[in-house]
Amino acid sequence: TQPPLLAEAVLATYRRTGDLAFVAETYPALRAHYDWLARRRDPDGDGLVTIIHPWESGWDSSPRWDRFADAAPEDDDGLRRWRVRLVADLRRAGHDAAAIEAAGGFAVEAVDFNSIYAANLDALAELAGVLGLEAEAAAARRRARRVRDAINERMWDPAAGYYWDLAGRGEEPIRCLTPAGLIALYGGVPDREQAARLVERLCDPRHFWTRFPVPSVAASEPTYRPDAYWRGNVWASVNWLVVRGLERYGYAAEARAIAQRFVELVARSGFHEYFHPETGQGYGPDRQSWTALVVDLAASLGEG
Repeated sequence: TQPPLLAEAVLATYRRTGDLAFVAETYPALRAHYDWLARRRDPDGDGLVTIIHPWESGWDSSPRWDRFADAAPEDDDGLRRWRVRLVADLRRAGHDAAAIEAAGGFAVEAVDFNSIYAANLDALAELAGVLGLEAEAAAARRRARRVRDAINERMWDPAAGYYWDLAGRGEEPIRCLTPAGLIALYGGVPDREQAARLVERLCDPRHFWTRFPVPSVAASEPTYRPDAYWRGNVWASVNWLVVRGLERYGYAAEARAIAQRFVELVARSGFHEYFHPETGQGYGPDRQSWTALVVDLAASLGEG
């Protein structure tokens, strides 16, 4: 799977076009998708979805996953080979999250994935309401509340003022400082006090407020390598989620600053896959499709 943004995509399309027939056509598949996540990817029944491969997160080589790898953190080729081998392991396990977790394999309740899940259950509820399916809308809203409650109960670290991913059956916190914890804002997870602590961390130049925010690993982390894949570079998808989360909580100035700097970055360096947070150098393909999210960010600035 991938981060479950489908419901929001359909809702955004409906809000733009008013095409109720499109909603009616896609809704059954959307409902089945979110039901599948709850049925197949929540082995302990706590409301949180488990991912079973780094690729499912979208953060392929993040140090968030290093504890599971059989390669050193600086061995990029070794980490790549491990991710490929993991695919074969998943096939042998029948892609069964419960069995993989029980065997000590790669199984993570990721804070960003689950925050996106909560936000999209809200979107699913709104789509159900548009179709007059009030009971289904209410059920989706209840599920979203349960996910948010579980994130706050299990992932929030009051001492650190941050949300951590949870590893394995024992739900051990993965204390690796990345903007995944900030994406809880997008999901409407934190209360106002928690949100303020997240934003304080975001705006600290020791961590995330680099020349071009937001690095995919905090600059204060030992694993920070801004020229290495998912080890500190800037990605359009992460910035978009962080900006939308900041807007949700009323942090308009911070959201605008990130959006403006990212628009500047792409204007200077092109539509690369990812970027250096200090120099702005682009890496990977120079016509990467999801970097087109910059257009949406520019539109929100009145520059689109």
